[in-house]
Amino acid sequence: MLLYGFLALVFARPFISSTTFPRADGILTLWLAGFCLLLAFLKRARAPSLGALRCRVSLFLGAVVISAFLSRCPALNLLASERFAAGLLLFLTGFSLTKDEKNKTAHALLYGAAAVSIVALYQFAYGFAHMENYLAAHHIQDEFARAYIEKRRVFAPFFSPNILAGYLAMIAPLCLALPKNKWLLVPISLAFLLTQSLGAFLSLILSLGIVFLAAQKTPVKKTLLLTAAGLTAAGILLLWLRSGDSSVIRQPAFSVAMRIEYWAQALAIVKECPWTGVGTGLFDLPSARHAHNIVLEIWAKTGIIGLAAFIFLAAGFLIPAARKIRLSSSSPLLTAGFCGLLAFLIQNLWDISFFFPEAASAWWLLAGMVASMSLSPSAPSGAPHP
Repeated sequence: MLLYGFLALVFARPFISSTTFPRADGILTLWLAGFCLLLAFLKRARAPSLGALRCRVSLFLGAVVISAFLSRCPALNLLASERFAAGLLLFLTGFSLTKDEKNKTAHALLYGAAAVSIVALYQFAYGFAHMENYLAAHHIQDEFARAYIEKRRVFAPFFSPNILAGYLAMIAPLCLALPKNKWLLVPISLAFLLTQSLGAFLSLILSLGIVFLAAQKTPVKKTLLLTAAGLTAAGILLLWLRSGDSSVIRQPAFSVAMRIEYWAQALAIVKECPWTGVGTGLFDLPSARHAHNIVLEIWAKTGIIGLAAFIFLAAGFLIPAARKIRLSSSSPLLTAGFCGLLAFLIQNLWDISFFFPEAASAWWLLAGMVASMSLSPSAPSGAPHP
């Protein structure tokens, strides 16, 4: 019963926007943390050992706490660091799940993404008209909101098409690992296409390419190749359509120029506090709230120690997962999870979804599941693996 309560919260997590509903987001975060701790207490005698990951998790958490204490405002930064702490709790919970529980959790993530996609499709069909009426009634002049409406770039229930696209790019590969639910790829793919997010398209194509290079099995390679080819064709069409737009802010070149400006501003913060960062709560840019680059933002917030600890943690399960895929000893869920995690990280080299819990919570939970599967001994398959 406790697991199903946890899965209900996992399903609901993407529907509570941390920007639009900060109070509800805080309450949901506390509920999720409570369920994670209860599950950890009940599993304390039979939970798998973290092994070398214990050190990596501790290093990252320690780096975040040290950065907060050494900042100009320790109390504010400690409070803001709860998102990293909540993410690590989800990671540890995902790691502790049994095979059957992982399967149920993957279904909850997939059903949540499908429900999110239906909301996005509803927005495409009806929501933009309501949004336009609301902006007109309240005399709101927002160029980006107008651009989303005119180009019909879906984003609900998130506040940005790119965040929605990054979230769907992470979850979509799970459809291929859960055969009875492959049909859910239809609404998820439609919503993903309607975000018109070039960065998310590119990240998923690159992730599929990496898995393609790692995989040995021919059927897996064929599926990956066909999927990547379809995404590439859709991405080229989208690039052509967006390049022909007369509005400056809708041009891909405008997005690139703005990101270069954000990166320069984030680098200036890094130069001021390279070792411990400014703290999670004090990070801010003159032109934006986020750096649009996961490396620069974590570095600016937690310092080089925090960045190194995060890379050390991620490498601790992504490299073993890639090795299992290479040796053809991975399960479909491990392969799909690895692909989704990688797509999300790649997209965050030029975007911001990692710093929004409505999207990032799924990454941390899925990361814990992948870590557990990648570090566990391979099941025998009739012949020993080399």
